[in-house]
Amino acid sequence: MKRFWELPGVADGQKIRTGRILFSILYALIISCFLGALVAFVAQETDSAFGLLLAGVFYSGLVWVTRRGWVRLSTFAVLTSLLVFLTYLLFIGQGIHDLLMVVYPVILIIASLLFGPQGFIWIVAVTIISIGVVVWGDLNGLTQATYPQLTNIEDFFFLSMILLFTGAIVWLLADDLNRNLDRALKNEKALEETNRQLEEQTRTLTASEARWRSLVENAPDLIIDVDRDGKILFLNNAYQVKLTVGDSVFDLVPDDQKQVAQAALQSVFRTGEPVRLEFQNQAGEGGSTQWFATRLGPIKQDDRVTSVMIVATNTTVQKIAQENMRQLNLELEARVASRTTALESKARELEAFAYSVSHDLKGPLRGIDGYSLLLLEDYADKLDAEGAHYLASIRKATAQMNQLIDDLLMYSRLERRAFDISPVNLQTVVGKVLDEYGREIALRQVNLLVNVPEERVQADVEGLTQAVRNLVDNALKFTRAVANPQIEIGAQRKDKVCVLWVKDNGIGFDMRYHDRIFDIFQRLHRAEEYPGTGIGLALVRKVMQNCGGRVWAESAPGNGAQFFLELPV
Repeated sequence: MKRFWELPGVADGQKIRTGRILFSILYALIISCFLGALVAFVAQETDSAFGLLLAGVFYSGLVWVTRRGWVRLSTFAVLTSLLVFLTYLLFIGQGIHDLLMVVYPVILIIASLLFGPQGFIWIVAVTIISIGVVVWGDLNGLTQATYPQLTNIEDFFFLSMILLFTGAIVWLLADDLNRNLDRALKNEKALEETNRQLEEQTRTLTASEARWRSLVENAPDLIIDVDRDGKILFLNNAYQVKLTVGDSVFDLVPDDQKQVAQAALQSVFRTGEPVRLEFQNQAGEGGSTQWFATRLGPIKQDDRVTSVMIVATNTTVQKIAQENMRQLNLELEARVASRTTALESKARELEAFAYSVSHDLKGPLRGIDGYSLLLLEDYADKLDAEGAHYLASIRKATAQMNQLIDDLLMYSRLERRAFDISPVNLQTVVGKVLDEYGREIALRQVNLLVNVPEERVQADVEGLTQAVRNLVDNALKFTRAVANPQIEIGAQRKDKVCVLWVKDNGIGFDMRYHDRIFDIFQRLHRAEEYPGTGIGLALVRKVMQNCGGRVWAESAPGNGAQFFLELPV
C-alpha cells in the first residue's frame, strides 16, 4: 500500500512530502466523488451524478499526473478546481451567507501545506477574487440568497480581512508544521537507512557466524570452549570425543596429568596469557600411545577472561616420525663414524703408498739420470752424435717423469689435506708468486701489467698461491714464441665475490676445448713444443672447488688467453 503514496524515482524530501499530502487529498476527493455519484444515481439526479463522475475521473487523472512527478501542476489544478466548485455551490446556494463559506479557510490550510510562499499568496489572491465574485453575485441578485438586501460592499472587505488574517495565521502554523514534517521525513529516512544497515550487518554477521561455525565444526583439531571449572561450553566433532556440553574437560586428561592441566587452566584465567601443554594418552585398554599438542588461549570480554579455548592437535604421527628420525640419525652417525675411520685408514695407506711410489720411482730415475750424466761427461769422446742425442733424450725423459711424479704427489696431497679457509690478502699472494718468477720475467723482457688491489678473499692461502703460480707459469710458457710477450694480472670486486684474472698474448686455444683443459692429464699441445704434465690446470680447478670459488677461461687461437679465478670475499 505504501507505494500508492510514494513518488517513484524522486529523492527531493520536500517534493516527497508534498506528494504524500496531495495523494491523500486526491484519493479522498476521488472516493467522495464516486460515492456522491452513486448517491445521486440512487436519488435519480442524473445531472449531478454525471458531474460527480466527471470530477472523479478528473482527479484520477491528476493522480497519474502527480505520479509522473508534476506535483506543482497537479496541486494548482486541485485547488483551482475546489475554488471553482465552491464558487459554483455558493452561487446556487445562499451566497456569502452560506455555511459553505467555511470551506475557504480549509482551502487555505491545504494550500499552506502544499505550496511555498509564492504559491500560497497566489491561492490567497484567487480566493479573495472568488469571494468578490460571490459578493458581486449577491449584490446583483445572481445568487439564490434568501436575503440579498443584507449584503453590502463592507461584507466583502470584512470577509477579505478575516481571510487574510486567517491565511497569515494558517501560514505560520503550516510553516511550522512543514518544518516538523521535514524533520520527521529526514528522521524517517535516517531510520530507514539505519535499519537497512542493521539488516545488512545482521546478514553479514549471520553469514560470518555460520562460516566460522562450519570451520570450527569441520576443523581436524579438537576445539573446546570451557569455563573456569573446566565445564565444556562448546566442542566440535574432531576425534569422535565421547563428551558433550556440560561435561568436564578433565575427563579427557590422564589421571597423572590432571593436576598440570588444572593449573594451566587457572593460569590462563589469572594472567590472560596462553599456555601450551603436551599430553600423552593411551587409546583404550592396551591401545597405542597417543600424543596431543594442546594450546589453552583466553577468550576475553571487556578485558576480562570469560572462558578458555582449548585446541588439541594429535601429534602422534610427528612423534613417531621424530623418533624414527632420531634412530636413523643415530644409525647414520654410527655409519659415518665407521666410514670415517675406514677413510682415514685408507688415507694413511694412500699416503704411505704415495710416499713409497715417490721413493721407489724416484730412486731408479735418479740412477738413470746420474749414469746418463756420467756417460755424457766421461765418455763423451767415445760417443758419436747419435749416441749423445740418445743420452740427452734419456735425461730429458727422466726429468719429465720426475716432474710428473712431483705433480701427482702435489695433486694427491691436495685431495687429502683439509683446506684452512681464512681471509687472504690477494695482493700479497700475487706479489709472492711474481717474486718467484722475477728473474725469468726480466730475462725474457716480458711486459708485466699488475693491477691487484689489497682485497681480502676467503681462501686457503697455500692452495690459492699454488693456483696463481700455475696460471703465471702457463702464461710464461705459452708466450715464449711471441716477439713482445705481455702478461696482465688484475682483480676486481663484484658484489660478494672478487675476480682475479691472468691474461697473456700467447698462442691461445679453441673454446671448444674449454672444459677439457681443466681435466687431469689433458693437453692441447705436444710435450716437445710446450713441456708440461697436464696436471696444472686440473690442480687450479681443485683449489677453486675446495675454496668455494670457480675458474674459467676465455681465448681464441692466436689471440692469447685469459683465466679467471672467482672467490668469495
